[in-house]
Amino acid sequence: MPQPNEQNFTKKDRKKQFKEQKRLERERILAAKKRKKYLTYAVLVMALGVSGYLGYDYMTEITKYAVPIMDSPHLSSLTQPHEPYNTNPPTSGPHFEGHVEQKISNQPIPKEIQVHELEHGGVLIQYNCKNCDDLIAKLEKHTRSSEHVIMAPYPDMDAKIALTAWGKLAKLNDYDEEIITEFIKANAGKNHGN
Repeated sequence: MPQPNEQNFTKKDRKKQFKEQKRLERERILAAKKRKKYLTYAVLVMALGVSGYLGYDYMTEITKYAVPIMDSPHLSSLTQPHEPYNTNPPTSGPHFEGHVEQKISNQPIPKEIQVHELEHGGVLIQYNCKNCDDLIAKLEKHTRSSEHVIMAPYPDMDAKIALTAWGKLAKLNDYDEEIITEFIKANAGKNHGN
């Protein structure tokens, strides 16, 4: 059977074919626009999701371990009476203008001096355990990682390890290198003094 060719089409058939081609072209263009629109929406949703996550992550990092900050008057002596601290170990509050003699101490540091060290960007790593030489060695490693880190025993707490910075407190019942490193990185050297 012979194939129809364009010469055998009537004017009406050619017009119908032209309209069909135009309709198919319009559908192709509309489909392309629709794909582009959906792709744009997808990119926007992803961008909003990423920025939301980063914003949440940033806010979480700022508020992580945060505790209320107390008024912090200077005391004239270590024995001067003052209001009790709102955290144990303390993270702000009344303090004495003294410094620790050694970054790594085998004696507890008076709370009033702890707060003064925190005010000037210090991070304290304190521990409450007996016969825990392995733990102490690990904590000493962190203490040596920054000039702003101080370490001492602290028998008067309900955790094995306490990390303190100005207005921040993290208590750990077991050694966690990631948390300790993160805490030091986020808080060491941030001066809050006058």
